[in-house]
Amino acid sequence: MGNIARMKPVYMVPEDYINQLQRQYPSYGILRNHISKVLQNREQRQADPHELGTDFPSAGVLLALVLPQAVVENGLDPISHLHIIYEKRSEKLKSHPGQMAFPGGTMEDVDQDARDAAFREAEEEVGINPNDLEFISYLDEFVAISNVLVHPVVAWLIEDVPLENFSQAIAEKYRPRTEESTATVVMPLTHLLNPRYYRHQPYSRNGSQVGWIRYFDTAEIRPNDNIGGLTASMTRRFIDEVFTDNLLPEEKIS
Repeated sequence: MGNIARMKPVYMVPEDYINQLQRQYPSYGILRNHISKVLQNREQRQADPHELGTDFPSAGVLLALVLPQAVVENGLDPISHLHIIYEKRSEKLKSHPGQMAFPGGTMEDVDQDARDAAFREAEEEVGINPNDLEFISYLDEFVAISNVLVHPVVAWLIEDVPLENFSQAIAEKYRPRTEESTATVVMPLTHLLNPRYYRHQPYSRNGSQVGWIRYFDTAEIRPNDNIGGLTASMTRRFIDEVFTDNLLPEEKIS
């Protein structure tokens, strides 16, 4: 990916930033209240109608914030234990083959809203019980290149799984149930917050920059893969809204 945009000056190393967050949000209750307040008291950004056709489907995807039950019960540090669930899409799919994505899919007649669609699809795809999810809020609307209006749904998922090898245990528990994906990938929040693993470059149309192409490098956890495309954009939006002082490079439109 040529012409990678330079990161803004970082005056704090990632490890020190994580330590700062741990002091700022020392318990699940404090972090939970912060995320709820930020996401529920903001104005949701609507998709640009010019990006959509006259007849477009809507979809819901699940951005699940996963924490061990022991963190909640024993007042342990939530920042270093918080994870987000992704799927590795099958290479055989016609749409976005081989990419990393959030569980979710297009709304169907049985769904009252995008939250229903995200919860239903997550259960079908990786076996997450909707009753185990605590809805927090929607993120902003996004438009996929397939002309689908995507609604990211943020929810808590508290798991009674040992702290040791937590991500592997969650990936195994929620392994793919369909042929649409080949693996469940559980990413630590601390990895996603680290600018060492984030890349972006300007995206231009008709000679003018209109956005960014982004990806999170996952090689240390998931070799030969990365989180890119719309999923990277939704992940970045969540980080920017919840952790406004994060160390990821600024992305101003020139």
